[in-house]
Amino acid sequence: MAIESATAETLFAAISTSFAAIYEIAFPSVDFTPSSPTAVYLDVSWLPNGAAWEAVGSDPVTHQGILQIAVMYPSSPSPGAIAPATVAATVADTFDKGSRFFGTGRVVSIPTRPVIAQPFPSDGYVRVPVTISYQSETAT
Repeated sequence: MAIESATAETLFAAISTSFAAIYEIAFPSVDFTPSSPTAVYLDVSWLPNGAAWEAVGSDPVTHQGILQIAVMYPSSPSPGAIAPATVAATVADTFDKGSRFFGTGRVVSIPTRPVIAQPFPSDGYVRVPVTISYQSETAT
């Protein structure tokens, strides 16, 4: 399996394991419609960014990128700032600095605390992006 697809598989499995029983999840390039207009869901974006470090005379060892999980909280009735921020904090805590996720041939680690951005309106929802930097290495 390619580095990028193995990394995505590892990250997506971590999201599913942590949140599928609680929230609906919109994964990249997969058709998705919330089950109801009042459903809280997670909108996942994956942004690989290539090799961070290359060993002399070998393939790149560490790959890096960004995983963004936007909390989509219905804007009606008005949720205020606390309820969507609480869900965003749960996402950030799940992918907190030092977290490691194991997949097929990859170990994906989180080197820094995720960043929770300012909430903003988005098509009947309050969107709260949680930006997660990751590093993916060959499992040894």
